[in-house]
Amino acid sequence: MLPVPVLRLGVVAFALAYSLPLAEAASPSLLPDMPPEVRSLRDETLTPEQYRDLVRRWQVYTDDHPKSAVAHVMLSRAMRYANEGSADARSGLLQKAYDLDPSCPEALEGLSGTALGEGDLGHDEARSLAERAVQAAPSWPRPHFTLWSVAIVAGDEETAATHARLLIDKGGISAPLLDFAYNLLASADENAIIFTNGDNDTYPPASLQAKHGTRPDVRIANLSMLNLLDYAILVLGDGPLTEKEIRKIHAGWKDRYRETGQLFSIQLLRAVLSKVSAGESRRPVYLAVTVAFETMQHVDQRLRVEGLLWRVL
Repeated sequence: MLPVPVLRLGVVAFALAYSLPLAEAASPSLLPDMPPEVRSLRDETLTPEQYRDLVRRWQVYTDDHPKSAVAHVMLSRAMRYANEGSADARSGLLQKAYDLDPSCPEALEGLSGTALGEGDLGHDEARSLAERAVQAAPSWPRPHFTLWSVAIVAGDEETAATHARLLIDKGGISAPLLDFAYNLLASADENAIIFTNGDNDTYPPASLQAKHGTRPDVRIANLSMLNLLDYAILVLGDGPLTEKEIRKIHAGWKDRYRETGQLFSIQLLRAVLSKVSAGESRRPVYLAVTVAFETMQHVDQRLRVEGLLWRVL
């Protein structure tokens, strides 16, 4: 087993993944007279009432400044987090922002995220829009989250590493979250796979690996992205599963999805756990302590806490 460095923040780091904002710079198009920025859930989480208040404030500002592209973007974000309006209405606001100003970085980044969510067919568009956002606001880190995701799903690990480094260089990830990521990686045994939950336990360790070469032997497997077949093959196909096994699981999952309603990623997780249980995994397998409770309900094996990880026994 690799010697594990001393954890920098101890158990406090668990809370940091949820409570501390990233150091991301403010949206570049905001003006002093505008309402507060509606920040990504990577940065902060507000109460439902606070998001509803942001909807009201940005609606008033947009009504008074109908030609402000960034105002339409902020209104769309606020509505999304307040769970107000339809998805089409929110997407329409992003498109309106783009129509008003095709060079607005927030509009480009917002549309790139929408395209990314459309699956394989939207990845090229997501990449193009995010690259244009970088050109429009070179010091703004936010488009690099999308560009990392597109590259890693495409299997282009070199390009993904470039964007992961830029997230640190441009201040997209705060020092406390980098400490949390360091602790996460330091908790793992040699050649481990760590299943992670979301943005704040995935981007920071990937960025540390790319920027500083921290624990390159550890493989990060994001549970949301594991619902994409190509990504699943990339991160799990060289152990504990094979590409053939992953494709077989995917085919069976598609046949039964309407009946079970279970995500492909859960099917993969169960297959990996079965390999561990049978002693057939060459890699130690962990779940980050940030993994959602709903996912943990699918784990019926013994777990042991090691640092900021649950080790599957």
